Amino acid sequence: MFQKNCLGLAEARAAVEAVLDEASTLPDAPIAVAVVDDYGRPVCFARMDGCPPVVVELAINKAYTAAVALLDTLAFAERDKGWGRELATYGDARFTYLQGGLVIRTGADGGPPALLGGIGVSGRMPDEDERLARIGLEAMK
Repeated sequence: MFQKNCLGLAEARAAVEAVLDEASTLPDAPIAVAVVDDYGRPVCFARMDGCPPVVVELAINKAYTAAVALLDTLAFAERDKGWGRELATYGDARFTYLQGGLVIRTGADGGPPALLGGIGVSGRMPDEDERLARIGLEAMK
């Protein structure tokens, strides 16, 4: 038997709220934000009014990819490019190389970092999506 840290709804909500607060400074550029657990299952999600459906799907897929691939989406893309690997190799249509998905980790009792899940933001330029996702990560600390 083992014990495992799990991402709670309170932490996920704090992340989503922090991202939405920051993103609301540009209401004409709506975003979507998703937080998933370590298996890629949704914990919390929100989208701004007027957010296109494709942006919603991309936010969810970015969070999923970060959690399941164990890498931020940009790092995942760079690693695979160096290895000459393509997304089709994985056989998972939800995987994406688009920037804006970050791994959520914690160090339990001073031990090695443990995977808790992923956060994904979509709707802006790639570097802005990632900046917003980092704001969400900070809100969980």
